[in-house]
Amino acid sequence: MNYQSLKKQIASTLATDDFSPWLTCIPELNDLIITPQDPSHHGEGNVWVHTQMVVRALLAEEEFTNATQDEQFVLFMTALLHDIAKPETTVIDENTDKITQPRHSKKGEIRSRILL
Repeated sequence: MNYQSLKKQIASTLATDDFSPWLTCIPELNDLIITPQDPSHHGEGNVWVHTQMVVRALLAEEEFTNATQDEQFVLFMTALLHDIAKPETTVIDENTDKITQPRHSKKGEIRSRILL
């Protein structure tokens, strides 16, 4: 998907609050649906639910509303992809069931750049 198509998809998400097209647009996001998070830090559930919450919080910010279209693109995609590496870094402790995602931020930075 090219830059113009992504910008159109962002506009559609802003208008409809529907994130499901992103699962087709960026198939790697589907893995977020099945990736758990530690409930002590993320009681909202899986990484996809969390990601949508983060994006919605961003969209409610005045800074986002007042940003240029290009700035909105960068902010939106950053929020959308901020946990893209959690599926590949998830570790569940066999004894405690504690869920961690070590180095997901650094790996996610690289994966986001590759995806975009």
